[in-house]
Amino acid sequence: RKSLPMLKQTHLLTLRPLLHGEATHNASELTWTFPNGSIIRFISLSSKGDEQNYKSVEFDLLLFDEVTELPAEAYTYMLTRLRSAHGHRAHAIAASNPEGAGFRWVKERWVTPRNLPKPEAGSPWNPPLPSGEPGPSRVFVPATVHDNPHLLAANPDYVRQLEAMPDPRKRAALLYGDWAAMD
Repeated sequence: RKSLPMLKQTHLLTLRPLLHGEATHNASELTWTFPNGSIIRFISLSSKGDEQNYKSVEFDLLLFDEVTELPAEAYTYMLTRLRSAHGHRAHAIAASNPEGAGFRWVKERWVTPRNLPKPEAGSPWNPPLPSGEPGPSRVFVPATVHDNPHLLAANPDYVRQLEAMPDPRKRAALLYGDWAAMD
């Protein structure tokens, strides 16, 4: 996420009980280490250039939450850190609501790329590299608030809260995952 306080509120608090007894938590390093040597590390990219702190670092998997909070340059640089030294399939997963400072670049990268055919939702596609060769695979998976049954079960009034939002664009974005609403 963009900042550690956001990350702590959205993921660290909920992950702690899930990993209790499964992994060793290092609170100062924001890591969990598993018996097999795997490590979950929480990082943020709060300022322009923070991605440069990860030169020479290797990740097998990068998970971005609310990727629209980040500049495109930070995201694409972090993808260059996906290079498993252990033979694992290195990949990234990004999630976001259709709003935020990086809304446009995220929409163009996954939902409606400029000068390319629109990808079919849920199907892998390989946008071309500058050389014309197929690039790494991408998949856009659209979702609505109704696709999250755990959220709705825990907070049955959440849909009504979203329906009460006065801004129809944000309401459509958050309720229906409508990437065209914020245009």
